[in-house]
Parts: sequence; structure tokens; C-alpha cells
Amino acid sequence: MKKLFFMAVAAAMMAACGPKTPEEQQTSQADTMIKENLKTVLYNMDSYEPVATQVDTLYASYEDAEMCADLERLQEMTAELAELDKAVTKAKSNVSYWINPISDIGRHELAVARHELNEATEKYDQAKAKVDAKREEIQALFDMKPNFVGYKVTHSYKATGIDGKPMMGNMVFFFDPTMERITGSMTLEDYENARKQIYKLKDALDFE
Repeated sequence: MKKLFFMAVAAAMMAACGPKTPEEQQTSQADTMIKENLKTVLYNMDSYEPVATQVDTLYASYEDAEMCADLERLQEMTAELAELDKAVTKAKSNVSYWINPISDIGRHELAVARHELNEATEKYDQAKAKVDAKREEIQALFDMKPNFVGYKVTHSYKATGIDGKPMMGNMVFFFDPTMERITGSMTLEDYENARKQIYKLKDALDFE
């Protein structure tokens, strides 16, 4: 009976010490690289204690910080275009006001108004072309079939802050397809806020 018990214990230990699954290998590799990365961030690395790591496949899509920046830029460009449109409307109004001059002063003012209208129209047309091009670029990304571009790793840890008090960190790290290089990182809160902002801007800018 004792022999069977020890055999069972030995089998269990061998199973526990057996080869890691691909998922376990990925997580272990991510943990090692993240720990090295955090050495440049944490005030007291000796207090670092990993809590949880989740590795997810990452596909190119509009749910990233780069897309969020593109949408915010487009929003700024659209606002600038609206201001230029107002300038064109104002210039047209000035031309209409001086359209039938009866004096040299009136003719001068009409020439000035027409020049300002031409300038305002040219600026508007140039800005609109840039806005249209940016919209097409972003829409193409929305329509693009997602492609595998690497991994998103969510990592939680405990550490001591600069004030000596314990803190909990939640980070998102982006890895290349080979999981040999960290291509970027941000706090989990910033990542989630970026995703929310993307959906908000997507609706505000009338994207499909």
C-alpha cells in the first residue's frame, strides 16, 4: 500500500515537473521580458511581485492607441475645416456687399474682398482634400480584415512605490509576432480609455 502511495506521489511530481504547454511557455517568456522592462520603471524593483499574466493574440484593428490618435487628429482637422468654411461664407458676404461699387473706394474694397474670397476658398479646398484623404485612410483600416500582428499581454503586479507604500500595477504590453520584443506598453486604464475614445470618435465622425 505504501509502495502504491509513493508511486502515485512520484507520478504527480513528474507530471507537475513535465514539459510546459505552449501557453505556459508564452506566459513564462512574457513574464521574464516584462520583469526586465519594469526594471526601468519601478522605484523599488526588489519589491516587485507578479500577480497575474494573460497572453492574448493581437490582430490589427482600430482598437489601438495609434488609431485613437488618428481619429483625434481627424476631429481636429474637421473642426479646422468648419472654421475655414465660415471664413469662405464671410468672404462671399463681403463680395456681395461691394458687388456694385460706385466709387474708387468701392472698387478697391471689391477687389480686396474677391482676393480674400479666393484665398479663403483655396485654403478650404486644400484642407478639405486632406480631411477626405484622412477619412479614406481611416475607413480603409476599419474595413481591413484583421491580421495577426503579435500579442497583447495584460500583467498585474505588486510593488512598493516611491513613497514606500505598497501599490498594485496593471499594465498592457504589446509583443511582436515572435514574442521576442516588446513593441509598446501602457497602463490598463489608459488602454481601456483609448478603446472607449475610439468608439466615441468613430460615432462622432460618422464612420461605418
